Amino acid sequence: LAAHAASVDLVATGDTVTGFAPPTDAMLAAAAGACAAALPDGDCEDLSSVRLAKEYYDHWKPAEVRAIVLAESHVFTAPEEQAAKRLSDAAFERLQRDHGYDGPRGYVRLVNCLGYGEQALCADGRAADRGSTQFWQLLAACSRELAPATPATPVVGPGGQLSDVLKLGSPRLPDRLPRGVPRPPG
Repeated sequence: LAAHAASVDLVATGDTVTGFAPPTDAMLAAAAGACAAALPDGDCEDLSSVRLAKEYYDHWKPAEVRAIVLAESHVFTAPEEQAAKRLSDAAFERLQRDHGYDGPRGYVRLVNCLGYGEQALCADGRAADRGSTQFWQLLAACSRELAPATPATPVVGPGGQLSDVLKLGSPRLPDRLPRGVPRPPG
């Protein structure tokens, strides 16, 4: 994430990171190998999960960065989860047709992954998990100006200011996806 954020112009100052080389697959593999060497056996994520996470970062990266939200969201994903929880053929075709989605299909425990927390989209929906509701709330809050929270105007929960984009407002992904932060062209 740090390398991904560093590859864009710094929004606050308009400066560019000097000496920065965009990450290559070889750099990613070397970094993952260094982590694997430093951690106990079994504690380092498989390189395929790291590559898939980068695919999601690259897919959702906007053409123009207006703000950077730094938040830990990627959670260890075992290789067998990638296959079992990947987007089903029907879900992928529907997302392509209805929303123009052309991103990755694999599963990784990352808020950018459409299958994370969306059991109905996964090839094996029985294996799906809840996702990271706190990150969806954070990202939804970043999408608009919010009124001060009061009992009459809660931020989350039934009737909350973010009900239109959060799962609790509607469990149907097609109801929420168009109102989320769209991917800019480019």
